[in-house]
Amino acid sequence: MEDEPSLVTIICLVLVLVILTIVIWWGIERVFNLQTPKEFRYNSIERCVVYANSSHYVPRDVALASLAGESLMDCFIRKESSGDPKAYNPKDVDGRPKYGLLQFDSGTFDDYCVKKYKLENDLWNPEVQKECCQLMIDNGLAWHWGTYKACKNN
Repeated sequence: MEDEPSLVTIICLVLVLVILTIVIWWGIERVFNLQTPKEFRYNSIERCVVYANSSHYVPRDVALASLAGESLMDCFIRKESSGDPKAYNPKDVDGRPKYGLLQFDSGTFDDYCVKKYKLENDLWNPEVQKECCQLMIDNGLAWHWGTYKACKNN
């Protein structure tokens, strides 16, 4: 009877194996950059945005960025403007000017921040830019930033 493992020992071993499996899989995914196919990923996110209650929906990219200790928006701010709310790029890679902390295009700002989210029409206001950016991230629109790929894998 004394040679048999106790129930507590068995439960502890199972928990250790589960945790070890998760850590190993997470490490393999990071090292080999394993991801689901792009079409499936975006179609799934779009379906979630349509059907999910937005207060409970957290895009995969947001969850991954928060695991790394930096929010997706913080990464955008760091890479887009180095934290300068007065940053101005007269000719971005698409040939159009970008403005402010999150380097918004005036058309994107107008379409999303002003018209869709009904925020104050002040392109240079860093608080408005951050609020709009967070709403866009929450709605699966983070791909609008050129630094999206670099930040989501951060």
